Amino acid sequence: APEEVGLRFQLVWVDRSGKVVETMPDTDMQMWHPRISPDGNRIAFSGGTRGRGAIYILDMKRRTQSRLTLQDAQYDYPAWAPVGTQIYFDFGPGSTNDTIKVQPADGNSLARDVVTGFHPSLSRDGKYLFYESTKEGLGANLWYLPLQGTETQQPVAFLEVPGHQRRPQPSPDGQFIA
Repeated sequence: APEEVGLRFQLVWVDRSGKVVETMPDTDMQMWHPRISPDGNRIAFSGGTRGRGAIYILDMKRRTQSRLTLQDAQYDYPAWAPVGTQIYFDFGPGSTNDTIKVQPADGNSLARDVVTGFHPSLSRDGKYLFYESTKEGLGANLWYLPLQGTETQQPVAFLEVPGHQRRPQPSPDGQFIA
């Protein structure tokens, strides 16, 4: 394991030309899937050891990090809600049984289950949660969950074809899913 051989890990902010703009404090904790908050002041990331990760929030101004998820389990793929008050993430063994949860970013209450699936992302307006879900014989497909209005909490298949459609990301204007 990397931590057993003295490796250090660090988040580095790089501009489009490749110039290092800012570096965050280094750590012996492995870090994956960093996501910058809508206000640009915090980074949510998965951290720990593979198979046992938690969601952490790094405050870039104070250069401090805090653990958001408290239970000893596998948490991964954080995604900020558009106003930055909530974080959606995977919870589970990294399989078809994963659950997407949501938790206030300030950590003042526990996470709640949202939907069965993985790799969450949100539309810029916060009206839709996009994610992957598996179905026997089809592999991973793209779904969305309306978060507002009368259709709230009813998952909808967005792209359901054989193969694996992975990690849906809405375009900034909300017109496309990559």
